[in-house]
Amino acid sequence: MLKLGLGLAAVVVAADQASKWYLHELLVTGGPRRIQLLPFFDLVAVWNYGISFGVFNTGSAGPALIFVALALVIVTGLVVWLRQVDSWWVAAGLGLVIGGAIGNVIDRLRLGAVFDFLLFYA
Repeated sequence: MLKLGLGLAAVVVAADQASKWYLHELLVTGGPRRIQLLPFFDLVAVWNYGISFGVFNTGSAGPALIFVALALVIVTGLVVWLRQVDSWWVAAGLGLVIGGAIGNVIDRLRLGAVFDFLLFYA
């Protein structure tokens, strides 16, 4: 199950970085900052300096290394867990979470923040 989880994590990291590159080019470099797709869903360029859903988002890149360290500790724990699972569902889920976390670590190290672009609203 370790190969499944880590393989899926690698695919998620690649897809995460490719989608962020493309949407950064679309929303920041080459066009409008907001594209409405549905009455409740837009693509919009946002820099998240905080954690999930913008919690602790101070607008400063200062805490980026703290969040990177925390994410790497969590990823390490998830990989330890992944080594022990015997269910492909759990391995796949862990791989998805690990890949997403590593993608965000890459953003924080390269850019000082996570580039987000999905806006759901009512």
